[in-house]
Order: sequence, then C-alpha cells, then structure tokens
Amino acid sequence: LGGGASARDDRHNLTASDYTESRYIETLLLGHESDVVDAFLRQEYAIVLETLRPLAEGGEASAQTLLGYMHRAGLGVERNDSEAVEWYNKAAEQDDANAQYLLGYMHQRGFGVAQYSAQALQWYRKAAGQGIAAARLGLGVMYDDAQGVPRDHDEALTHFFSAAESGLAGAQHRLAVAYEKGDGVPSDFDEALKWYRLAAAQNFARSQYALGEMYSQGKGVPKDPDEAMKWYQLASEQGLSEAQFSLAKAFASGRGVDRERAARGDARQGARAKG
Repeated sequence: LGGGASARDDRHNLTASDYTESRYIETLLLGHESDVVDAFLRQEYAIVLETLRPLAEGGEASAQTLLGYMHRAGLGVERNDSEAVEWYNKAAEQDDANAQYLLGYMHQRGFGVAQYSAQALQWYRKAAGQGIAAARLGLGVMYDDAQGVPRDHDEALTHFFSAAESGLAGAQHRLAVAYEKGDGVPSDFDEALKWYRLAAAQNFARSQYALGEMYSQGKGVPKDPDEAMKWYQLASEQGLSEAQFSLAKAFASGRGVDRERAARGDARQGARAKG
C-alpha cells in the first residue's frame, strides 16, 4: 500500500506478483465518503458493498472502480475477475484514470479477459496521461519485456524513472536491476543499492532478496553475511522461494542465521501453502 499502514496486506487475495495492484487500494479510497472508507478499513465489506452497488449501478465511476477491485480481490464477494473487468470497463469509459490503469493491468495479465497487449497499452497510456504512476510502470514493463511492442530499453527506463520517483516500489526495483546489470544504463552498484533499498523499505520482497545478494557477493558494499541474512529472512517471510533457498544454504554452511526468525518465516510459508 504505497507505505500507508491503514490497510492490511493479508486481506488481499492477490499473489506476490500483483504487488503494485494489491497496494492500490488507498488510492481507490480517496474521494469516497468517510463512512465508506471507515467501513472498508474495519473490513466491514458488506456495509461497503451496500453503499457502493447503487452508486455504481447509477453510473458513478469511482464507485464502479472500487466495486471492481473488491470483486478482483474477493473482498466481501466471491473473487471474480470477469466481474472486476466489467466494472473497470464501465468506469474507464468514463475516463476514470484508476480504472484505466487497472483495466490495462487485467489485459496485460489476462485476468478475467483474454490477454491482449494492444488493449493493455491503450489503457496504460490513457492512465499514464492522467498522471497514474502505476500505469507508467506497466508501460515500462511492456517495453522492457517486448509485450506487444518492440523491446525499447530507453522507453522502458523513461517510464521506470517516472514511476520510481513517484515512490512506486516495483519501478524502483526494475530501475535497480537495470543499474546492477548495466542494462540500458551504465552499471552502477551505488545507484542499484539506492533503488533496491527504497523498494525494500516498502516490503518489496524481490528487492529485499536482491540486497541480500549484494551483501553476500560484496557488490557495491563490503561482503557482510549477517546483513545478507537479514534481507534473505525478510524476503523469505513473504514466501519468496529464492530467499528461502539462500537461507537453506546458509543453514547448511553454518553461517549466522537467526534460526528462530527463519523458522517463523518457514511456518508462515507452510500456512500459506495449506490455506
């Protein structure tokens, strides 16, 4: 959630790869009546839905977008991506920038609709034109990964910079990777560390793991196994398999691992697998 502490991550039934989307809820709550926001934060979703549905059915774009998100995340209703797309589309056609971003995301990933890069690009561009940083990240990913467009590192980095400077962890991570690998920019470990740290501070697991690797390998910093283990543990507790593997190797080699904390991370991951 972009750094806010008012909403809990575990209430969203979204995967780790949906990091930016799952933390978008505070943006969607802006502009809604205080009783709706308060009920949402108390997780009284039936009350929220009772208020939102008539507004959404009456054509209020912000209500349609929030209602779509609730269907997408399974909040107070059965999770239904197709229903989410339907509501996002209604709001996006009314030029709601948040709905345009979320609709682009659904088309990019093929959630609730056939995966269609041209539609994703169209909606991302509309949302980015209205100042939505997450849409900039989406465009950057599509140019970086050649999704529906020729690969263009310069265009991708332009979007990543814009979104990263707005505080978006996913963009900060992408930028850090580019600096670490020298992909489209000169290799610069100091810049990589700066952006990894900014994203890691927002609990972005892949950046936490990357910091562990930087400290483990001494890339831009002196080798520091204890600092590496700290970041591996944080990423492991979020279920990142690469971090869990690094912890397992540390156990085997007898390096300084906080075993009690690592065990808690393993227990959390086991609970996720069962649940």
